[in-house]
Amino acid sequence: MKSVAERIRRLVRLTPRERHLLLRAWWHLLLVNLALRLIPVTWLLPRTPAATPMTPPLPLARIGWLLEVARRHALVQSTCLKDALVLVRVLRAEGIDATVKIGVARGDRGLRAHAWVEHRGVPLFQSADGGTYTALLAATEPPVPQ
Repeated sequence: MKSVAERIRRLVRLTPRERHLLLRAWWHLLLVNLALRLIPVTWLLPRTPAATPMTPPLPLARIGWLLEVARRHALVQSTCLKDALVLVRVLRAEGIDATVKIGVARGDRGLRAHAWVEHRGVPLFQSADGGTYTALLAATEPPVPQ
Protein backbone atom coordinates (compact mmCIF):
# COMPACT_ATOMS: atom_id res chain seq x y z
CA MET A 1 0.00 0.00 0.00
CA LYS A 2 1.32 3.40 -0.95
CA SER A 3 1.94 5.94 1.73
CA VAL A 4 -0.17 9.06 2.01
CA ALA A 5 2.90 11.16 1.19
CA GLU A 6 3.43 9.25 -2.09
CA ARG A 7 -0.23 9.72 -3.03
CA ILE A 8 0.03 13.45 -2.37
CA ARG A 9 3.22 13.64 -4.46
CA ARG A 10 1.44 11.92 -7.36
CA LEU A 11 -1.48 14.34 -7.07
CA VAL A 12 0.84 17.35 -7.08
CA ARG A 13 2.64 16.02 -10.19
CA LEU A 14 -0.62 16.02 -12.16
CA THR A 15 -1.10 18.91 -14.56
CA PRO A 16 -3.84 21.41 -13.66
CA ARG A 17 -5.96 19.97 -16.45
CA GLU A 18 -5.55 16.42 -15.10
CA ARG A 19 -6.41 17.56 -11.57
CA HIS A 20 -9.52 19.27 -12.93
CA LEU A 21 -10.54 16.12 -14.82
CA LEU A 22 -9.91 13.98 -11.74
CA LEU A 23 -12.04 16.26 -9.57
CA ARG A 24 -14.78 16.38 -12.23
CA ALA A 25 -14.82 12.56 -12.47
CA TRP A 26 -14.96 12.20 -8.67
CA TRP A 27 -17.80 14.74 -8.44
CA HIS A 28 -19.73 13.09 -11.29
CA LEU A 29 -19.46 9.71 -9.54
CA LEU A 30 -21.30 11.22 -6.57
CA LEU A 31 -23.90 12.96 -8.73
CA VAL A 32 -24.57 9.91 -10.92
CA ASN A 33 -24.96 7.73 -7.83
CA LEU A 34 -27.62 10.08 -6.47
CA ALA A 35 -29.31 10.59 -9.85
CA LEU A 36 -29.67 6.85 -10.50
CA ARG A 37 -31.71 6.62 -7.30
CA LEU A 38 -34.10 9.35 -8.41
CA ILE A 39 -34.52 9.28 -12.18
CA PRO A 40 -34.46 6.73 -15.03
CA VAL A 41 -31.08 5.89 -16.51
CA THR A 42 -32.24 7.03 -19.95
CA TRP A 43 -32.44 10.59 -18.62
CA LEU A 44 -28.74 10.44 -17.72
CA LEU A 45 -27.55 9.42 -21.16
CA PRO A 46 -25.80 12.13 -23.20
CA ARG A 47 -27.96 13.89 -25.74
CA THR A 48 -25.63 16.50 -27.19
CA PRO A 49 -22.54 16.15 -29.35
CA ALA A 50 -19.08 16.20 -27.81
CA ALA A 51 -17.70 19.61 -26.93
CA THR A 52 -15.27 21.32 -29.27
CA PRO A 53 -12.12 21.55 -27.17
CA MET A 54 -9.67 24.45 -27.23
CA THR A 55 -6.75 22.06 -26.75
CA PRO A 56 -6.13 18.48 -27.90
CA PRO A 57 -7.77 15.89 -25.62
CA LEU A 58 -5.79 13.91 -23.11
CA PRO A 59 -4.92 10.36 -24.23
CA LEU A 60 -7.70 7.83 -23.61
CA ALA A 61 -5.42 5.72 -21.39
CA ARG A 62 -4.69 8.75 -19.19
CA ILE A 63 -8.38 9.62 -18.90
CA GLY A 64 -9.10 5.99 -17.95
CA TRP A 65 -6.39 6.08 -15.29
CA LEU A 66 -7.75 9.34 -13.83
CA LEU A 67 -11.24 7.83 -13.69
CA GLU A 68 -9.83 4.76 -11.94
CA VAL A 69 -8.17 7.00 -9.33
CA ALA A 70 -11.45 8.88 -8.83
CA ARG A 71 -13.29 5.56 -8.43
CA ARG A 72 -10.83 4.31 -5.80
CA HIS A 73 -11.36 7.42 -3.71
CA ALA A 74 -15.08 7.91 -4.27
CA LEU A 75 -17.48 7.96 -1.36
CA VAL A 76 -19.86 5.63 -3.23
CA GLN A 77 -19.52 2.10 -4.56
CA SER A 78 -18.67 1.97 -8.23
CA THR A 79 -20.58 -0.05 -10.83
CA CYS A 80 -20.08 -0.42 -14.56
CA LEU A 81 -23.17 1.73 -15.20
CA LYS A 82 -21.97 4.58 -13.00
CA ASP A 83 -18.49 4.35 -14.50
CA ALA A 84 -19.86 4.41 -18.05
CA LEU A 85 -22.07 7.43 -17.36
CA VAL A 86 -19.17 9.33 -15.81
CA LEU A 87 -16.65 8.30 -18.45
CA VAL A 88 -18.88 9.38 -21.33
CA ARG A 89 -19.33 12.81 -19.74
CA VAL A 90 -15.61 13.23 -19.19
CA LEU A 91 -14.77 12.11 -22.73
CA ARG A 92 -17.36 14.40 -24.30
CA ALA A 93 -16.07 17.33 -22.25
CA GLU A 94 -12.62 16.54 -23.68
CA GLY A 95 -14.07 16.63 -27.20
CA ILE A 96 -14.05 12.85 -27.70
CA ASP A 97 -17.28 11.50 -29.13
CA ALA A 98 -18.34 8.46 -27.11
CA THR A 99 -21.47 6.38 -26.59
CA VAL A 100 -22.80 4.44 -23.60
CA LYS A 101 -23.88 0.87 -24.39
CA ILE A 102 -25.91 -1.36 -22.09
CA GLY A 103 -26.06 -5.07 -22.81
CA VAL A 104 -26.36 -8.61 -21.55
CA ALA A 105 -24.54 -11.92 -21.83
CA ARG A 106 -25.65 -15.44 -20.99
CA GLY A 107 -23.33 -17.23 -18.64
CA ASP A 108 -23.18 -20.30 -16.41
CA ARG A 109 -25.24 -18.51 -13.78
CA GLY A 110 -27.82 -16.95 -16.12
CA LEU A 111 -27.95 -13.50 -17.64
CA ARG A 112 -25.38 -10.86 -16.73
CA ALA A 113 -25.75 -7.16 -17.51
CA HIS A 114 -22.98 -4.71 -18.29
CA ALA A 115 -22.60 -1.07 -19.32
CA TRP A 116 -19.61 0.22 -21.26
CA VAL A 117 -18.45 3.13 -23.39
CA GLU A 118 -17.55 2.95 -27.06
CA HIS A 119 -15.50 5.39 -29.10
CA ARG A 120 -15.76 5.02 -32.88
CA GLY A 121 -17.44 1.63 -32.40
CA VAL A 122 -14.63 0.24 -30.23
CA PRO A 123 -15.29 -0.60 -26.55
CA LEU A 124 -13.08 1.30 -24.13
CA PHE A 125 -11.71 -0.43 -21.04
CA GLN A 126 -12.99 -4.01 -21.30
CA SER A 127 -15.30 -5.57 -18.71
CA ALA A 128 -13.72 -7.07 -15.62
CA ASP A 129 -15.08 -10.54 -16.40
CA GLY A 130 -13.94 -10.44 -20.04
CA GLY A 131 -17.41 -11.42 -21.24
CA THR A 132 -18.86 -10.64 -24.64
CA TYR A 133 -22.07 -8.68 -24.22
CA THR A 134 -24.86 -8.06 -26.71
CA ALA A 135 -25.91 -4.42 -26.67
CA LEU A 136 -29.58 -3.84 -25.87
CA LEU A 137 -29.41 -0.08 -25.57
CA ALA A 138 -27.10 2.17 -27.50
CA ALA A 139 -27.46 5.63 -26.08
CA THR A 140 -26.97 7.70 -29.20
CA GLU A 141 -30.42 9.20 -29.60
CA PRO A 142 -32.81 10.62 -27.03
CA PRO A 143 -35.69 8.31 -26.14
CA VAL A 144 -38.94 8.90 -27.99
CA PRO A 145 -41.44 10.77 -25.76
CA GLN A 146 -44.51 8.72 -24.91
